[in-house]
Amino acid sequence: MDYTVLGQAADYLLILSYAWGLTVGPPSPTTPTFMNQTFLDYAITMIPYEKLFTGLSIIGYVWQRPYIFGISTANSLTTNAAIELAVQNNATIMFDNNSQAPYFEYTEHLSDSQVNYIVWFKDARSIDALMNFVPEYGIQGAGIWNIMTFFAQMWLVINSQYEIAKVLPEY
Repeated sequence: MDYTVLGQAADYLLILSYAWGLTVGPPSPTTPTFMNQTFLDYAITMIPYEKLFTGLSIIGYVWQRPYIFGISTANSLTTNAAIELAVQNNATIMFDNNSQAPYFEYTEHLSDSQVNYIVWFKDARSIDALMNFVPEYGIQGAGIWNIMTFFAQMWLVINSQYEIAKVLPEY
């Protein structure tokens, strides 16, 4: 996609660069850092960095395993719910260094069978890795989706490293 015209016409652009993991795709991190970096490398060739914001989601996905192309779908969940699910299932939360994303696997024991799941989500480490793109690229900041879900780890990282700007007028 060519963002040149948008980059020239808009005052600011928020690039929703977090839709790599989806409910209809195979299990994967929602915002792997290597994909976000590749996308930002591309975007800044057409959008002035001083007009650019990156997107940051705070949701995770649960996939039943094995994944079956065209049939399997994931369920979204908040990051807090992902952590609670790991605790409830005695799951070990692991961290993928390549994508800078946490994940865990667990098994649900039913009366006559077992169902395996994998969950990808965000934590303070992944938020920190993604927020590091702001100073690295000199972009304006990040927009958060979904701001209505409070995620303490994210706010700890952001409050400790950045000045939060209020962009909405008071009424």
